[in-house]
Amino acid sequence: MLLNNFTIKKQVDALVNQHTIQENDLTFFEIGSNDLIQGLDLLLDYKEVVTNAIANQKQALETLIEHGSKHILLMNTPDLGNVPNFKNTGQKQQASELSKQYNNLWLDMVSNLQAKYPHYFKVFDLYQTFPKLLANFASNGGNIDEGAVSYELNPDIIIEGKITPKWEGSASPSTIDQYFFFDFVHPTASIHATVGEMLYQTVNSAW
Repeated sequence: MLLNNFTIKKQVDALVNQHTIQENDLTFFEIGSNDLIQGLDLLLDYKEVVTNAIANQKQALETLIEHGSKHILLMNTPDLGNVPNFKNTGQKQQASELSKQYNNLWLDMVSNLQAKYPHYFKVFDLYQTFPKLLANFASNGGNIDEGAVSYELNPDIIIEGKITPKWEGSASPSTIDQYFFFDFVHPTASIHATVGEMLYQTVNSAW
């Protein structure tokens, strides 16, 4: 109910209505894994989830281009079978299969757009990069299997306007950087910083 109020179409419409896109503006375009997770949680048809997600992105990207955007950095989603929410459950295979289907269609969409609009896009393939990030983190003794915190998503969040996390196992503010995942889905700040640097290097290369 909440997430559907922040669709990619509404975000792009807000951008083009509130901002005049300039020649050298950079747009970072990605959808979170929430779209795919919702499909798994609600047991929706995978094909429908993936097809709708890709169609919505294609429409949003073409809207950006129509309004003058010529520098767009694209990022896909990781294999959800590797996140704690699904990794150690009976849904691991389903999560990985949905992620694979989505990313295959995503690459096709990007290829078609690049052929239609040469030099408008740069691509960061998080789906391919994520296993390497996990392996490197684990090789240095980091925890890649569990989230550092847990919390309940309930109506009180809307009323109170905050989420109260609970530290899990040996996790604490002083050990948070030993965890790859902050919670059951999202990486910690240190992993975001690592990916952020990769994104910067992608953008910083010749366009």
